[in-house]
Amino acid sequence: MNKRMLKNIEWGILICCIILLCIGIVALFSSTHDSDFEEFQKQILWALISIPIMVIIVFIDYNLIAKISPFLYGLILLALVTVLFMEPINGARSWFKISENFTIQPSEFAKIIVIIFLAYIIVKFQQKDKTEINKIWKLAIIFLIARSTNGINCTSARLWNCYGFCCFCSLYVVCCRHR
Repeated sequence: MNKRMLKNIEWGILICCIILLCIGIVALFSSTHDSDFEEFQKQILWALISIPIMVIIVFIDYNLIAKISPFLYGLILLALVTVLFMEPINGARSWFKISENFTIQPSEFAKIIVIIFLAYIIVKFQQKDKTEINKIWKLAIIFLIARSTNGINCTSARLWNCYGFCCFCSLYVVCCRHR
């Protein structure tokens, strides 16, 4: 293991994540004490799966992740459209049912992928000139990319429009200061 890699890890964030995980597991244990601990067992299983995945991802070069982010963005958009044609689970068509006990919600992955892809797009805009991001149509592209993965229902769409407008205005004001 590379010592420099270990030195560059944000240990504070990692420790906070582990503490939050432990608090969540203890809270879930106490709340499922009267039942058969099914939810508690699922949480333990996901913790045991996610910790090795987190360790693997920490050692992947972020430049590689940024380079493949357009592909990941396209893949997640395809998943978000495909999930609309799946069988509803608890009245919502937002899950892929892998087996009886295993489902995946692609919108959770979309949040992370959109953030990485937006960072990639902003860097691409600024490679030519540092003031490229100040152009209003480029800010609109960034807004549309962020907006494209929101929820389907009407209330969610209204909230996203309001939130998106506020983010767009603040991004524009911040970028105008650098002119």
